[in-house]
Formats: sequence, structure tokens, C-alpha cells
Amino acid sequence: MQKNGGKTADGWEVHFGVNYLAHFQLIQLLSPTLQDSQDPRIILVSSSHLTKGRINFETLKNGEPSRSSRGVTQEYCDSKLMMALWGYQLQKYLNNIKIITVSPGWCRTGLGREHGTPWVILPFIIIPLALFSQSAEEGADSVVYCILKSTLASPVFIKNRKSVPAIQRYLEENDRLGSELWDFSISAIEEHK
Repeated sequence: MQKNGGKTADGWEVHFGVNYLAHFQLIQLLSPTLQDSQDPRIILVSSSHLTKGRINFETLKNGEPSRSSRGVTQEYCDSKLMMALWGYQLQKYLNNIKIITVSPGWCRTGLGREHGTPWVILPFIIIPLALFSQSAEEGADSVVYCILKSTLASPVFIKNRKSVPAIQRYLEENDRLGSELWDFSISAIEEHK
């Protein structure tokens, strides 16, 4: 995956298409089966970086990247905001299914290995990564917790096995944007059938 670039086969910006729209479509297809399940729940993986996200529907329609110069790409933040907003909207449509959004935190994985980071910048990435990140197993802990904990309220945003009220309020305050995103996503799927 290229930083701030790339498109899916359908022409969507790659973060939007892979991190969000593919999941949206999959759950749309699976929701009838999920509703008939015992204690159904959907765990959506997002990030605390969602508060840095913004949604520009025109840019999404054109498949254009945001061209952010930040270390964490704008498209990543945008897709994680979309995932969490979608969770809150999804709860309205699937009220008998628990919808839980979780942030695994900053984890050491091989995800950025093909990022093409210049070698002179690597020390500025590796040192904070070694000091402040966690293993992939530690990051998965909150995801597994959400899968197994039967008493979690819904919808909820979880990080480090705890709900994050500030992010929950942020998502509730952006309910209108979430509704617009839902409509846009339905249209995007219909357009590519």
C-alpha cells in the first residue's frame, strides 16, 4: 500500500475501500444470518486517531487521497472515523445485535514494511515504536475481550478493555455525518453491483 495513494479495483481510495467499504458491504450481506444467531455481536476495529479524521464525500467519489503530510495518513484516520460512525449507525438498523468498536492501540506489526520509508527517517520511527507501542498480541487483547465479554453495552467504543466516553460523545455528536456516510455507502455499493 502506498502512502496517501492507490485505488481499489473499483476506483475508491484504498483506505476507504479496504478499511471501511469492504467491511460495510460484508456486514450488509451477513446481517440476515447474524440476526438469527444466539448472542450476536459485531466487533469493528477502529482507532483513537478517528478524532483526526474527516469525511469529504466529493473526494471519496473521485477516489482521490487527501494528500496529508502527517505521519499517520489522513486517509487512515478518515477510514477509522468512518468505521466508528458506521458502528453507531449500524446499531440503529440491527438493534438486536451488539455493535462494539475497539481500538487495539499502536501495535508493532509488519503492516508498514512496504511503506517505502527513507532510511534516514527510520530512527525517528523505530525509537518511539520501541518505547511506546505494544506487541500485536497485546493489541489483540481488547479485541478478544470484546468478543468474550457478554455484558458490554452497545454501541460502545473500547480501548484497553475500557469504554472511552470522550470518543463515544464525539461519535454521538457526529450522528448526522454518520447518517450521511450510511447513505453514501449504500449508494457506493449499489453503484458497483
